[in-house]
Amino acid sequence: MMRYIAILAAAFALLGCGEPRRNPMPADSARMRYLLFPLTPETADRAIIIGGDELVRDTIEYHPSPEPARQIAKTMLSLRPPPPEQLAVCVDNLNRQIKRWGDDTDFERVAFSVTGNTAKLHVFYKNRKFSVYSYEIEDDFTVGNCSVYDSL
Repeated sequence: MMRYIAILAAAFALLGCGEPRRNPMPADSARMRYLLFPLTPETADRAIIIGGDELVRDTIEYHPSPEPARQIAKTMLSLRPPPPEQLAVCVDNLNRQIKRWGDDTDFERVAFSVTGNTAKLHVFYKNRKFSVYSYEIEDDFTVGNCSVYDSL
């Protein structure tokens, strides 16, 4: 993943665009994005992307298209990612869901990585732009050092 970021930074420099801007964000900002992971397969079959304003809610809205939206108790989800194999499945299933949303979203796909307690969520948009949301997972549903890098 670091190689990917280095390649993007080099491409921006060659194009004269500079690096994406880093913007510190409050954890509960609607602009901030996080991935939540189901604690059991019965809860959900994929990661759930939320805004920072949703991080403080007791229930999270989940859109398993073509089914109607569902509410999931936050206690059934975690900011901490599962083991790597299960993490890959959760993110792949989210990307499949994003494709099913079609015109109902600007998202094209997401990528996620975590090193220690620092998570990076890459959101790629249909307009070929991207944002990188970085946050430290302090405790479940408590985050610190939140920022966004935008190519927008």
